[in-house]
Amino acid sequence: SENRGIVFHSNAFIREPFAVTSELNLSTDKRTRLMLFATNINPVTSATLTQTTAQAVDSQGLVVQLPVEYVGAVAGTDELTALIVRLPAELTVGDVTISIAVKGIRSNSVKVLIKGP
Repeated sequence: SENRGIVFHSNAFIREPFAVTSELNLSTDKRTRLMLFATNINPVTSATLTQTTAQAVDSQGLVVQLPVEYVGAVAGTDELTALIVRLPAELTVGDVTISIAVKGIRSNSVKVLIKGP
């Protein structure tokens, strides 16, 4: 599976495919939150929530912003940062390509499978 990311449901720690909504979360909006992992980010100095964005691009080229709700270091490692993003309603079913940007510098992209309800 080419260019698949290591992405988990942020509460259930299960892998793809992900539905846009899920009962397995702690929020009242029932939106699925994904935990993404990145390297070369120093969350203490450069990756605050206001400086970090995420987006998904579907197979038709539609760009959807993914709200970033958390950015933080992964315990026990100096290189790995975890990000939690919320899946919005307008995200389409199928493979989407997700990337993040810190201070406008975009990361490489990874594919994630979104399933229907």
